Amino acid sequence: MDTTEFATALFNDCCNAGVRICHWKSNSHLDAALGGRTDLDVLVHPDDSKLLNGILIQYGICQVRTPWEGRYSGLEDWVGLDHASGGFIHLHLHYRLVLGPQNAKCFHPPIEEWLFANLQRRHGIPIPAPAAELLLLILRMHLKLRPSKMRKKRHGPGREIFPDAINLEFDLLARQVTEEALRKAIADSELDVEEERIVEFFREFPRGNVTFQQICRLRRAAFRSLEPHRWESKSRAFTRLIVKRILKEKMIRRALHPRKKRLVGPGRVVALIGADGAGKSTLVDTLRAKFSWKLCVTVAYLGIPKRALVVRVLKKRHRRLRSWGLHKLSRVADDLRWLWIAHYRLRTARRAHRLAERGMIVFLDRYPQPEFSTMPEPMDGPRIQKLHGGRKTVFGTHEHRLYKKIPPATDTFILKAPLDCLRSRKDDLAADKHRLKVDAVNALGSKPGRFDIDVTQPLENVSLDITRELWNRLSPSAAHSSSGRQHLSARQSVR
Repeated sequence: MDTTEFATALFNDCCNAGVRICHWKSNSHLDAALGGRTDLDVLVHPDDSKLLNGILIQYGICQVRTPWEGRYSGLEDWVGLDHASGGFIHLHLHYRLVLGPQNAKCFHPPIEEWLFANLQRRHGIPIPAPAAELLLLILRMHLKLRPSKMRKKRHGPGREIFPDAINLEFDLLARQVTEEALRKAIADSELDVEEERIVEFFREFPRGNVTFQQICRLRRAAFRSLEPHRWESKSRAFTRLIVKRILKEKMIRRALHPRKKRLVGPGRVVALIGADGAGKSTLVDTLRAKFSWKLCVTVAYLGIPKRALVVRVLKKRHRRLRSWGLHKLSRVADDLRWLWIAHYRLRTARRAHRLAERGMIVFLDRYPQPEFSTMPEPMDGPRIQKLHGGRKTVFGTHEHRLYKKIPPATDTFILKAPLDCLRSRKDDLAADKHRLKVDAVNALGSKPGRFDIDVTQPLENVSLDITRELWNRLSPSAAHSSSGRQHLSARQSVR
């Protein structure tokens, strides 16, 4: 799922339209970012925000909402789908550069114009000149150092204090920069930093001669030089830091939904409907893994919860009472079981819609469909009246009321395939029952928010079809974009 061509086309269209942008950091792994394997950190000139937003919408890229503890001034998050490869790209749009400790970026030095004046191209992507990027890297790597980690490694070589990825990035940039170029970058940036300490670090760090004391002094100097550019108070930055630390605790993570990005508008309740062998559970797991890369996603099951204690107890009582010849009491136990299942499905569906209102995507394995009510054994629908030969009972009437209260899913994907295909995948069901289910699913007609999916094709293609259609629902303009449409048609023609 390489998105390099899609991301490169996006950057090219932005540059051709006159949008001032650049990928401002971590350009040592720019290829991985373009390929969708990591985030794209893009600096954007504030005056070009409207023009850029128009291009992003043309490409079907959606703005997402970051949890409070991850929001910073002048930072936006956008996620887009490459329809050709099925991969996602994640854009961090920086309208102002904020630096600072990890989880508490509280400084905003006015260096955006300086960066835009020192750009070069790599693979057609605007990036800062190596000296400018190296200067920012030296400041960032010292600001992000945690005192606790520094103390643990204070007796070892200076390079061991920093992560290996940072050391590698520094070495790659240092090979492209001379001492004179670094001094010029410091002067042009107009940052009030201690030039000699930075140059000494640049000269000695690749050789491994930097000591723990030198790193501490440079870190203190970096904080002092950026203090006049503080945009967030110390108390607020400290609160943000504490909240992030708490949310990383295992017990807290289990109690809360994943603290990931959510859609700016309402989310989606996505139901997958299909007969046995259509691959519903596998597709739900595949789609959850794909969309949860950056978005807040959850799944739910609306079949029969066979492991639920109430279901197991009532089913056991039903069988025991029937074996004792107490048929009326046996039917009551069975009716109560189906009534509890109806309540369970209603609760689960309502909860899914509540989560969707908060910007989450909820994937549902099975969902009640009114068309299935005419079946001898309705799929995921009311059963009590059918079990009583069509006679109306108190429990049966109440069950029908519960199913009528279940709100429809916002997006329903009907997994259609011939019986022979599904029997080759799953044959543990009686052929007659299997045929009834397949016929009922294949007979479902078109309706707003309902989409037919051919599941005779490989699972990867089925997942890609659902992903494309769902993303078009999240961003309807993706289907009507000019540059995005031309790019997609060209990619698909190549395939």
